[in-house]
Amino acid sequence: MKKVVALVLGLTMALSVVGCGSQAASSDKTKKETAQGILADKVVVGSSGAQQGAYAFIGKPYYDAMKAYFQELNEKGGVNGKKIELKVLEDEFKPENAIANVQKLINDEKVFSIVGLFGTPGVKAAVPTIKDAGIPAVYFATGAAITTKSGPNFFPVQPNYIYEGKLMAMYANTYFKAKKVAVVYRNDDAGVDGLAGFEDGLKQLGKSDILVQKVSMDVGTTDATAQIAKVKESGADLVIAYALSGELSVILKEVEKAGLNVPMLTTYSNVSDSFVNANAKAAPNAIKNLHGLSWVDTTRPATKTFADVTKKHFPEATVNAYAMSGWIAAETFTKGLELALKDNNNSYDGLTWEGYIAAMGKLNYTEGILNKIAYPNGERNGATNMSVAQAYDTGKTDAKGAKVWSWKSVTEFQEFTK
Repeated sequence: MKKVVALVLGLTMALSVVGCGSQAASSDKTKKETAQGILADKVVVGSSGAQQGAYAFIGKPYYDAMKAYFQELNEKGGVNGKKIELKVLEDEFKPENAIANVQKLINDEKVFSIVGLFGTPGVKAAVPTIKDAGIPAVYFATGAAITTKSGPNFFPVQPNYIYEGKLMAMYANTYFKAKKVAVVYRNDDAGVDGLAGFEDGLKQLGKSDILVQKVSMDVGTTDATAQIAKVKESGADLVIAYALSGELSVILKEVEKAGLNVPMLTTYSNVSDSFVNANAKAAPNAIKNLHGLSWVDTTRPATKTFADVTKKHFPEATVNAYAMSGWIAAETFTKGLELALKDNNNSYDGLTWEGYIAAMGKLNYTEGILNKIAYPNGERNGATNMSVAQAYDTGKTDAKGAKVWSWKSVTEFQEFTK
């Protein structure tokens, strides 16, 4: 299911500190020193994320697909004769580990770019390091809005939660035609950003009065009894659940228990077959009412290429929305590199971080899973076209006889409009 910003002025000093050497201090003042990470036979990029533990169900397919993209690319000769080597460091979803890993990747591993940094806590923690270094950073596995305003070397692709919240407000009005809305939100940046976007969207639409209840829940909570009781008491005919997978599972179980039978709309981060199939047994009626915003369009031809290539290189990989995200991360970096080389006379000699950043600013890629990846006018908003998707029973069963659930788009992909 579907979708996706300036130049660096004082970057030279920052780059030289981490060893990129953007402008060579040589006798030839006009010659630019090639950036770090560009070696004789390869370009080295790096990422930090969780492939083990509680978030492995997201991180493992995410990185499998990213690796599959680069492996397939390398089999076909790489980019202008150089292979792409991806170094992934495990951070266990801990922000302090993400900071250490990003520092290691930049200063010790000497990577050319950070690609696909994974998870909101790690991304937020590592932003200052990336900003200070000036290294190109492409794709972040988070909807945290911080990456949209951190600097010209940041290239988010996933929708940010504030913008998604605005779209939820629009769809609450146009698709669900809601008269009363209750919001249950995770009490961290993801949930707070989503709520802020939803309220801003309602305000712009002149519909602020339909928000009749908003209630928070702590990260990692295992009981949503009080929250759902307030939702039910409000008489809401639409529930916005701005929570990630763990908290949403708790919400669904309580909704099931309380017999609350109204549509529910959640963030794109939960729109995955893996999620609905893991929760359908415990909350079969609530799942029927579950909707989410979708940012990837699985009807596009590129989705079949993604699935086939991922399975070719990782036969046991789970091919789902999380894997699709990893593929998009690798592809976005690669398309930027191809454009940067074109701008540099199809040569790696003298290719700098600034050159890559400038090229990414001109990127307008329309042939992948997303309809378009672009950063016009210096913008860094990520994907802005999303649809409403609904969980549904496919009519199939798995090896254990359990129903197989999936998602289908029930609207066109749209941007926020008043």
